[in-house]
Amino acid sequence: MKPTTISRALAKAAEDGSARAIEELSLESEEISFSEAYMQHGRDAIKRWIKEGLLQPVDPPIGKRSKMLNRKQLDAVAASSNRVTYLPVRER
Repeated sequence: MKPTTISRALAKAAEDGSARAIEELSLESEEISFSEAYMQHGRDAIKRWIKEGLLQPVDPPIGKRSKMLNRKQLDAVAASSNRVTYLPVRER
């Protein structure tokens, strides 16, 4: 294996392990607010994924006013997006 392949595998394993631990301990809710999603992935990306039908807003839980996004669905779409691998303009 190449060093980059090993480091990617280790990073993926750490990410999967931490996500599993958080899920088992119920530290995160199943829904995420739009503002939190915008901070994590960028407003343009979230809006594009909704427009493309990759994300569907869900009704808010009791006591909340605005629609939310399903956290697992958002994480899956973000992980499959190849746009994070693009080089910034200054590096092209």
